[in-house]
Amino acid sequence: HLIATTEPLAKQWLFAVIEALPHDKFVLLIVTLWATWTAWRKAIPESNFQSPHATHIFVQLYISELEAIKKV
Repeated sequence: HLIATTEPLAKQWLFAVIEALPHDKFVLLIVTLWATWTAWRKAIPESNFQSPHATHIFVQLYISELEAIKKV
C-alpha cells in the first residue's frame, strides 16, 4: 500500500494511507515515522545518534504501552 500510493503531498499521502491500511498497521506506521523523525531531529543538531535497533525497540515498547492502555 505504501509503495502503491503516489501522492506527492505528505498530507494527501497520509489521508490515502489512512484509507488503505488497517488500524493496527496504520498505528505502527505513524509511530515508526514519529520515532524515526525524533531520532533524526536529535542526531542532526545534537550529534546524539540512535541506532536503528534502539528506534525499533522504542516503537515496539510504545505500541505495547498503547495496547495496555486500550485494555484498561
